[in-house]
Amino acid sequence: MRGAFTLYEEDTLQVVSKVREDDGEDIEIVLTMEATPEEVDEHIKSYFKELGQHDYPGFRKGKAPRKVLEESVGGHVAAYGQVAEHLINDLAFDAIDAYDVIYIKQPDFNVTEIPEAGKKFTFTVSGVIVPEIKLTSYDAVDIEMPPEEATDSEVEKHVQELRDFYYTYDDIADRAIEKGDAVTVELTLTKENGDPVLGFDDAERMIEIGGTSMPPEFSEALMGKNIGDVVEFDFENTNPDEYVFLGEGHVHAKATVKKIRVKVLPELNDEFAVRVGAENVEELYKSVRVTINYQKKQQLPHLLEDRVLEALTKRIEGELPQTYVDVMYDEVQGEFFKKLQDDKVSLEEFVTSRKMQSGDFKKAMTEQAQSRAAHDLALDAIFREHCDEVTDEDINEALKDADDPEAALKSWQESGHMADLRQAVRRAKATQWPMDTANVTEVEED
Repeated sequence: MRGAFTLYEEDTLQVVSKVREDDGEDIEIVLTMEATPEEVDEHIKSYFKELGQHDYPGFRKGKAPRKVLEESVGGHVAAYGQVAEHLINDLAFDAIDAYDVIYIKQPDFNVTEIPEAGKKFTFTVSGVIVPEIKLTSYDAVDIEMPPEEATDSEVEKHVQELRDFYYTYDDIADRAIEKGDAVTVELTLTKENGDPVLGFDDAERMIEIGGTSMPPEFSEALMGKNIGDVVEFDFENTNPDEYVFLGEGHVHAKATVKKIRVKVLPELNDEFAVRVGAENVEELYKSVRVTINYQKKQQLPHLLEDRVLEALTKRIEGELPQTYVDVMYDEVQGEFFKKLQDDKVSLEEFVTSRKMQSGDFKKAMTEQAQSRAAHDLALDAIFREHCDEVTDEDINEALKDADDPEAALKSWQESGHMADLRQAVRRAKATQWPMDTANVTEVEED
């Protein structure tokens, strides 16, 4: 079912009608615009003046007759088609901006006749606009956040991580292998057909028991064994993306235990504190606390925003409009390929480095597009419910960090994209409201 309404605006940038059409999935806005005879004449004069600056055989520059100029670009219809294009570019985006219409992609421009001197010129602009969704609730969100200040357990964990970084190994000869040991083995791996696995033909390898450098079958087979023991076992490499060097399928392993070593952490004393840049243990703990507090100050606002947005998206009623998700997909993918180009990395190199399977890339792009669409539309809903309209002060605040705020504002205005800027500011205001009103419960996190 299609519904429509028409508004007439006689004095607003030549927009004579605005029609809203809703097919149940997408909402389309059609603007009918009208250039005055004076504007038409001005653009015709400007176009042919510019065209006349070229050289035409038999005529001085700027003196070629109109007929010659028209024929140089394909005739009367082609020339005045160019005039129409200039009129549309000059008038349409200002009108779109005046109505604060946000098309989700480049709108369609339609004309039924070419401009004529001394007459009005009418054309339409049409396209799908950013959809509106509803939320199940517009109340403040409930979220969990880490404490704003470093806790004793966080400080202690960080200190222990420092000790882990400076570990050493001690050789063990009087006991069997335990979890966490680093075991050196003479290792031979063969495939089901008897071919050796490349690089594993009586090769010495160090395996951390319980670690992830080798499949879990290795830790299971070596646990409890002693120096000199020989272990043989078979397994299926069910994770070829993680253990690429093993290939797919059946593998036979033969391992001879050559050495057992245990990880030894440095003593937590003043000597260690000096080693990591502190005067003593007490100052080490103080320094770690300061570092964590600084990190929290930088990171927690972003984490708060992420969790607020996630909470809002869970309140979206129904399905996300697919048209908008598709547009976000193109946007996300475009940004991604631009980054690859800037980094001088091919898509194949990226996929290989991430050990991605067929379809993983598209899946990742789709998930990002859905997330961005959900965030955008949820924020739009919050703005409609809780926020005041965007003011000049809001615009100026948004541009304050630009190298030249006045020039930045002028650029937005001249490009006819002030509606896009206002939308960005609206979403920024909409983000701030749930962040300011969120019911936050502090929870220590691992």
